[in-house]
Amino acid sequence: MADAAILGLWLSFFALLQPATLPQSKPNRIPPSPEVLPYLNARSIVDYSRNEIIELIPELKNLVFADTQDELGPILQKVGENVEEFFNNFRNTAALENVQFEREEPGGTSNAYLKRQYYYVIAAATGPDELGFEEYRTNLKNELFNPEELKGAYLITSGHAASPIFFHPKQRPGCKFRYLGREKTGRRAHAVAFAQDPELSPPRGYINLVGTEIAIMVQGWAWIDPDSHQILRMRLDLLVPRKDAGLDQHTTNIEFSEVRFGPDSRRLWLPREVRIVIACKGWKFQNRHAYSQYRLFTVESREGEKKIIRPPG
Repeated sequence: MADAAILGLWLSFFALLQPATLPQSKPNRIPPSPEVLPYLNARSIVDYSRNEIIELIPELKNLVFADTQDELGPILQKVGENVEEFFNNFRNTAALENVQFEREEPGGTSNAYLKRQYYYVIAAATGPDELGFEEYRTNLKNELFNPEELKGAYLITSGHAASPIFFHPKQRPGCKFRYLGREKTGRRAHAVAFAQDPELSPPRGYINLVGTEIAIMVQGWAWIDPDSHQILRMRLDLLVPRKDAGLDQHTTNIEFSEVRFGPDSRRLWLPREVRIVIACKGWKFQNRHAYSQYRLFTVESREGEKKIIRPPG
């Protein structure tokens, strides 16, 4: 397990790390910081041919591809309104989270498997100009999660509830979008691709590898319900593989579902299942997060530690 010691414990934080202050039109290009230089001039899914898109995401082979972008503007407008309402009206929530960890060592010579259960906490941003959530975990005794509990070079991720933020009106100027088309069957959902612009958008988050932070910029796509214009599913990939850091893949698949809370009939679209695949230096990590029993709660600060206060029942 010498290689595991070198690899160390991975923590991937996908919560928003900065306020969303981008203007809604004519954003100014900013001098690229060193951390985003590897992503400059990236060719993304927004630029791919149909064959390249299907090769990247085989499930899109059953998509009825669009010949024009006429529908993109109205879809982004309606989805943006939903996402803006989601962040504006968000109430602090907690869910029961079941996590299944898998790790494959270089060469596939040894696999490891682990299961854990947590309370997953999503707290709204407190500043008037901030956009995003604070997402963290506690154990079933309401004690804050300690990463050292994951012995043996496992990883864990956060920030999935905030992933629709790319479609927020304040964030859209920092991304490129493309209307891909519609499903042939089922809900006949719209498929919309997006990619961060390194000169207009800050990193989505960071991965920490043995004390070295790697900035993450992403591309991806979303399935959007044609009637409600709610995001049903999202996939996030690296804008480009980070070969310089040995990071070949970081893929996140998120399935959302509508959650209804109590007598006030509040409804939020929140993650139901999240699947993560990360490949680095011959190692492969796969996590599956399943969320259930969402509840509203309030957060107090007591001596620097956050406590979940659960409603009666």
